[in-house]
Amino acid sequence: MHSWVGDRWQALRRAFPRLDHLGKALARYFDDSGDRLAAAITYYGFLCIFPLLLLLGSVVGFVVRGDPDRQRDLLSHLGDFVPDSLGDRLVQLVAERAGITGFLGLVGLVVAGLGWVDALRESLRAVWHQEPHAGNIVVKKLQDTLVIVGLGGTLLLSVAVSVSATWLTSQALSLLGISQDEGLSHAVLRAVAVALALASNVAILAYLLLWLPKTTEPLRRVLGGALLGAILLEAAKYLGFYYFGILISRGTDLYGASLAAAFGLLLWINVMARLVLFTAAWTVTAPYRVDVRPSGTSPEPRPSGAAD
Repeated sequence: MHSWVGDRWQALRRAFPRLDHLGKALARYFDDSGDRLAAAITYYGFLCIFPLLLLLGSVVGFVVRGDPDRQRDLLSHLGDFVPDSLGDRLVQLVAERAGITGFLGLVGLVVAGLGWVDALRESLRAVWHQEPHAGNIVVKKLQDTLVIVGLGGTLLLSVAVSVSATWLTSQALSLLGISQDEGLSHAVLRAVAVALALASNVAILAYLLLWLPKTTEPLRRVLGGALLGAILLEAAKYLGFYYFGILISRGTDLYGASLAAAFGLLLWINVMARLVLFTAAWTVTAPYRVDVRPSGTSPEPRPSGAAD
């Protein structure tokens, strides 16, 4: 029975190249202990996600402090990067105490953010089969700082683009005489929001896949994996919103809303980390690559006396 299933699986992989690619990507992920690597990313990610959002929220709140409506829109878009209930609390905290939250966010980001970037870089390099600990420690920390700055800038840019595009779409619908209370208006605005979220995820993943592991792959070869990862991340985000809402609503009956929120966020970050690493595995095993010798490794030594 086991042999028959194995034969059928191999036949399907030969018949469907995408299925074969999926099999290679999953094998790469599990062979490189993807779940264990994701656990390390989750630990540091859990510690640094709040400082990052607090800092970005404080900057946004300061820049548009003279426009309460625009400030509320921008902060709500920042809150979208974490599940709903937690995002609402984060927005409220930043809006009320922008100064102190900015300072705490900066300190926390320096401490936890560098550890998260280091764990993410070594995990991605492991999946790409490159030396995880290569490089000077001081240079790596400086590069990690640049990565944090780059990610923060990408998040701010995505928020600004999302708000601007949503506003422009709303104005266009008004010019066409379509009320924002109509179902069509809501559907168009939701489609625009999803498209922009996917574009933002593609940009972030392409940035991570190219910059952190220091690969020599051209951007066009990474974009395919980044697009797949963006779709998976967006789907996981919406599932996380649904699950997180259930967890919070039952928190008082189970083990408290605070513990439920912490557990839900930890699980959400872990799922995201696994998807990022799977995206890397998918990218490195893409059909344009020869998956016999992994990236960044030297050829196996030939037996002595082997014929050319």
